[in-house]
Amino acid sequence: MAISSARLTAIRRWACLSGTLFILCGCAHTGLAGPPPERPAKPAIDRSITVAVQYGIAAKSLSLHTQAPAVLLHGKERIELEAGAWTVSIETKRLPKTRFSVYAKAFLSNEDALLQAYLGQMRQQGFQPEVHVFGRHFEGLNGADADNRQYWVALGIFDRESSVAPLKAQLGKQSIWAWHREEKRDEGVAVMHLRRDGAPARTIALPAAFEGTGEVALRFEGAKEALRVGGDFQFAQAMKGGLEAVATLEIERYLKGVLPYEMPASWPVEALKAQAVAARSEVLANLAGKHKLEGFDFCTKEHCRVYGGFALQGGATDAALADTRGAILVSEGRAVPTVFSANCGGWTENNDTVWAGPAQATLRGRYDGDGKAPYATLGSESAVKQWVGGAGSAWCADASANHRWTRDFSAAELSVAVNKSHAVGTVRQVTCGNRGVSGRLKSVQIKGDKGTVTVEKELPIRRALGGLPSALFTVSTWKDKAGGLHFRFQGAGRGHGVGLCQAGAKGMSLKGGTYSAILSHYFTGIELQRLY
Repeated sequence: MAISSARLTAIRRWACLSGTLFILCGCAHTGLAGPPPERPAKPAIDRSITVAVQYGIAAKSLSLHTQAPAVLLHGKERIELEAGAWTVSIETKRLPKTRFSVYAKAFLSNEDALLQAYLGQMRQQGFQPEVHVFGRHFEGLNGADADNRQYWVALGIFDRESSVAPLKAQLGKQSIWAWHREEKRDEGVAVMHLRRDGAPARTIALPAAFEGTGEVALRFEGAKEALRVGGDFQFAQAMKGGLEAVATLEIERYLKGVLPYEMPASWPVEALKAQAVAARSEVLANLAGKHKLEGFDFCTKEHCRVYGGFALQGGATDAALADTRGAILVSEGRAVPTVFSANCGGWTENNDTVWAGPAQATLRGRYDGDGKAPYATLGSESAVKQWVGGAGSAWCADASANHRWTRDFSAAELSVAVNKSHAVGTVRQVTCGNRGVSGRLKSVQIKGDKGTVTVEKELPIRRALGGLPSALFTVSTWKDKAGGLHFRFQGAGRGHGVGLCQAGAKGMSLKGGTYSAILSHYFTGIELQRLY
């Protein structure tokens, strides 16, 4: 008998959660001791790469509206649902079992020798390390690899989170800065109830596969709007409790619900194509990543990337995806993490300036313009003052709302913002620290009447100072007639500035730039490769 897509979803999720090596979902054993699994010499080309998307979690209940009759399946249980509106709630009998793994180091898939040496060292210290596999391995049409697997070495696995801290403290004494993750080990025991006006409640055990032929609208608690999606997904108990809905979508179908939220459909076609390739590369680079241990790949929020279902699909964004179908950016055999920001302010930034972690060769900052850069870098105070004080010639300069900006605060206003996260009292002084190649600050020192704090990294700096558009700014002060202190932040750009500058992509396309030229401008040393 043929397996329906919704039931196949349930099989895939069971395989991932149980740690079984299961070809259908591309999962690898999450508790593999010793060397990683051998890479197949010629793996089959995956022409239907899938993405497990968590549509949302309802703590108690959600509303469901199906345009056509549907079916809920759990083993031999079967419930026929008429078209229309339903209220769906969860009754928990046992939460899912979880475990906590403490990780000490991660290796790329081509670092087998380093991995084996490290495992030997840890065994000599009395540990019994396990290697947990994250990421996926793809092969393109031309046989070239895109291997984005990572091997995380776990030195301790515990049933309780309270047991994690002693091991992390022990490792810290050896200057090993460990991290931990919680993993969902089973589905727990729960049932869901379905109700509609004038009809008795219907009950089915979880997880339950939902199969429908028409569009379905899911509205989770607190959501402003319902999420409109296709009729195949699974209801289950979420790792921390509550009712979750998870769908397994073919990647191009998933991207149709992503791209319209990353770039306006009204923008030039070459910019949309560049964003389409960047989005596809970013998805493949992060499949089976941070949410794998929870049983899915991505959520629908900005935490992963916004997925809006059917709401904005169609037209120019669908066409951009179709025209670039299967195309990704590859560097050194791996899909490139193609991050982007709204407006770089005329200069993009190195990834290691903005985030913790090693420098990535593909994410190097550069002047965002045609021809010779006006400065070698914007790393000096004098260069930054001149740059943010003028319009600046850059691809992103036409987006004037974000290209240059000014924010003024009284000392009282700035103090309220700063003291939300740093108890320094009334702010008296803000001093700029070192800068990256784009002029974005690596640190700022904030001095108040009750203390001084140094804030590091781009996003914490912006948040501490009242939610500035970027960390590419200068600071000046003045006093009003009453002697009150005021701060002026004069800056450029919106967002972190790493990778693709969306406003710059628009500017390049308006001047005849192709999507491949746009991508080559923003990502260093990349190759455009078609996987399928």
